[in-house]
Amino acid sequence: MYYPMQQRDVVFSFAHPLMASNPFESSRGSVRCLPAGSEWPSHAHQPMLPICQINLQEIAKSPAPLAGLDFLWVFAPASHGYVQAPFDGNWVIIASRGKNVQAINPLRTASAPRRLIWSPMQQEHRYLSQEGYDSGVKLGGHPSFTQDDTPWIANNSDQIVEIDSAFFQELDTSGDSTVVYIFRERGTDTFWAHSESC
Repeated sequence: MYYPMQQRDVVFSFAHPLMASNPFESSRGSVRCLPAGSEWPSHAHQPMLPICQINLQEIAKSPAPLAGLDFLWVFAPASHGYVQAPFDGNWVIIASRGKNVQAINPLRTASAPRRLIWSPMQQEHRYLSQEGYDSGVKLGGHPSFTQDDTPWIANNSDQIVEIDSAFFQELDTSGDSTVVYIFRERGTDTFWAHSESC
C-alpha cells in the first residue's frame, strides 16, 4: 500500500564490490576515521560495532535534514557478537561539522568495509510491506517501511539515514528483515535511532 507524502530530496547508495581503501570515504561495516579527540564508543565495557561512516562531502547536494554536517558515524551495541536493535540498546551517532577528522585503527569491524557509492533517488515510495522497496542506505526522505509514524512526528524529527538488512545482513539478528532509521531533531544536533522488523 502506498502512503502519500511530500517529496523530499533523497540520496541512495549501494556497496561497491571492492573493499573501501581510503579511510575517509563512505563505507559500511567499518569506521576508519573520527573527529580528532573522539573516543570509540563502548557499551557494557566493550567497543561498539561500527555500522557505517558517511562522508557527506562526497555528495553534490545533501538532503536538507543533513545541512551543515560533513561526516556521520553510526555505532551499535553488540551482545554476544551480534548487533542489538535500537529497542534493545542505544545506538551512537557521531556528527562532524568541521574537517578536523583523523584516520584511526578500527577497534572492531562488523564486516569487511565496502565503499558506499551515492546516486540521486528519482522517486520515493512507502509501503506496508517489503514488497517493491529498495535495499541500501538512504539519506533523507521518509521511512520506507513503517507501522507507526508517531515516534518521529512526536519528536519533531527528520529522517537522515535509513539502512536495511537486505543490504547489510549483520543487522538481521531476529530472523526477520530489519530496517533501521536514524533521525535528527529539527534545529538541533540530537540524533536517535529506531528500527522496524517484518
